[in-house]
Amino acid sequence: MKRGLLVAALAAVVLVVPAASAAHAPRVKLAVVSLPKSALGTVGRSLALSRDSGVVDNGDAANNSVAAKPTTFDRLGRITGYALTYGDRYSGGSGVTEISTGVDEYKTSADARRGLAFWRNDDPKITVLEPYGLAVTAKALKAASVGKRRFAEGVTFTVPNAAPLAHVDEQFTDGRYVLHVDVAAGSLSAAAGVAAKLARALEHRLRLAETGHLRGKPVKLVPALKAGPPVGGPDLATLALTRPDFGGQATILDQGYGTPSRLSLSEYVRDMQPAGNFAVLSQIIDWFPQANNATVLSRLEGTAMAYVFTAGFLTGTRGQFTPVDLSAVGDNAYGGIVSVAHTGLPTVYLVVFTLASGQAMDVVLASSNSQIQAADVVNLAQAVANRLNAGLAG
Repeated sequence: MKRGLLVAALAAVVLVVPAASAAHAPRVKLAVVSLPKSALGTVGRSLALSRDSGVVDNGDAANNSVAAKPTTFDRLGRITGYALTYGDRYSGGSGVTEISTGVDEYKTSADARRGLAFWRNDDPKITVLEPYGLAVTAKALKAASVGKRRFAEGVTFTVPNAAPLAHVDEQFTDGRYVLHVDVAAGSLSAAAGVAAKLARALEHRLRLAETGHLRGKPVKLVPALKAGPPVGGPDLATLALTRPDFGGQATILDQGYGTPSRLSLSEYVRDMQPAGNFAVLSQIIDWFPQANNATVLSRLEGTAMAYVFTAGFLTGTRGQFTPVDLSAVGDNAYGGIVSVAHTGLPTVYLVVFTLASGQAMDVVLASSNSQIQAADVVNLAQAVANRLNAGLAG
């Protein structure tokens, strides 16, 4: 299945290695297998290393999937992983906006095959978000001829008021390793060719590592951002709801800047208990490099949270999601109500909605033991929008 004279030569070298030497094959250093910027070619020349790079433990892998549970990858025999990501897929560019390559190590080759099978089944499941407000399609693509087993999946997102987004995920096995290449662009066609080419480069790099011929040091990672206001941006605390927004009938339980998520530049959280007619309310405000980031991620965040609560991942009981028309609010507002009926207990009602204005994303979660009406959600979203826009206006 291998292509090219160099790969064939490497295969021949492996075949003639004495048995004693094969038993002591060099340990593969995952941090140097992922493709550095110099190996991405001209398409990656302008892409900067992302903070979303480095070790990918089993918890991170589960968070990157649709259906994995916290213990899924432990059970599959996955040990750890490492990935390098360049660019920003949510920036809104029409060409290639992000390239991510990585390698996952499993205990055995059989475990690696099971890991690949999990991802092959998981990738198309992103379409479960469609009923919650995200226009998304997924389709199988022809994979590059690399590895023992392989697949390629293409996914496209359509978010109102944002640039089109597509990405191609190519994965394949080599012994007890699963290698993966993810390329994001403005279209599937722009991403597919690049993904296939880099998959071949990644396989070649693993072969070099396995035979002890891969030279080089791990890429120096971008340090994590510290908690605090965004450089050159507003104090996000001024964008958050206050007690007067609830007629004084609210108590701030906790507030402050936290460590930014891997994609944002700054994050501020304010928790209230109570907040007017709501028993608990949490507001998370993120500041992103560009407005397109905030617009896309607000819709992704809102639909993902609605799905998680409705599927019962956090409550243990499935719920019912009812979207609420927030178009009159503006600011790309989207969300709804999730009702969760626990057996023998009162029904819990959850409000889930997001807004985006400029570089700011505003996420609101609120709960009540009393039934929540659509008008309650609209009024709350309008209060959030008013506070957000006033703060951005200075």
